[in-house]
Formats: sequence, C-alpha cells, structure tokens
Amino acid sequence: MKNNYSKKIIAVLMLLAAAGSFNSLRAQKLVFLFGHLVYSAPLGSDFSAAYSYGIGGEAGIGVGLLGKTFFTGTVGATDFVHASGSVIGNLHYIPVKAGVRHYVFAKMIFIHGDLGAGFITEKKIDYTATKFTGDLGVGVKFAVFELQADYDGFVGDNQNPGGSWFALKAGFSFGL
Repeated sequence: MKNNYSKKIIAVLMLLAAAGSFNSLRAQKLVFLFGHLVYSAPLGSDFSAAYSYGIGGEAGIGVGLLGKTFFTGTVGATDFVHASGSVIGNLHYIPVKAGVRHYVFAKMIFIHGDLGAGFITEKKIDYTATKFTGDLGVGVKFAVFELQADYDGFVGDNQNPGGSWFALKAGFSFGL
C-alpha cells in the first residue's frame, strides 16, 4: 500500500516539474525548492496529553502556473516525543502532500494549504497506519529565508484518535 502512494506522489511531482519546464520561457522564476526545520506543539486534549512536542523537517518543490499562485509538493518527517508518564512511545510521522501557495503581498507574504497522506509509526504499541493529513498556514519570505506558522494534523481511527498541532517552520527557498 505504501508503494502505491509513493508511485502516485512521484508521478504528481514529475508532472508538476514538467509543467514548470514548459513555462521556463517567462522572465520570472517559476520553480522553487524549499526546505524547513519544523517545531510542533501538540493541540487537543488527547494528542497534547500523549506528546510533549515534535521536531522534524520538510522539503519540497513549487511550480508557478498562475502568476502569484504556485502548486507545491512536500515530503517531511517529524518525531513527536511522548509526554512524561505516557504509556505510549514516540510517534514518527512522514507526510507526503500536494498543495497550493498564493502570495498575497508581492512575493513576500503568502498563504498555503496542503493535503496528502501521513505515514505514522509508533513502535511501543506496534502501530503503523497511513492517514489523511493536511495543513493550512501563513508565511513570510525574506530573500531566500522563509518563516511559516501552520495548523497541521492527521485523522484518527479506532486505535489512534488522530492529532493536530501548531507548527513553526523556518528554512530556505531557492528559485530556479
């Protein structure tokens, strides 16, 4: 099942890259690569009781097709550290998402949203799942440096109630 998701995500990213190459004749930068470090603060009574914080990173590509609007693909990894006294272990979360970034002021302030699959593993209770995941956020770009604030999460099931968190992201973005 993970293999099918991987193939689909790779195909989407390849289509986005190909679409970006057709527009390369314009003077503006139509493709950018980004990478962020991520700090996550769990929200909600269940998730915040189980985990203290999350640390991770993400990388992705953006392809501009509509002026100030860019289609993005992102892959990341975050480890949520179990709370003191919690009976569960650390949760490992790998999101693979596609989304949209729209600049609302120059190419400096943007809003974005992403949807995709989150691959979740928690070894202590032997839990592995693939869940629907998404995020909404706002960001600011200064030259190649970016800061973002996001509301992020994944849906739950009978074994895991799901989770949501507030994420702070800082990193770099390079236009091609």
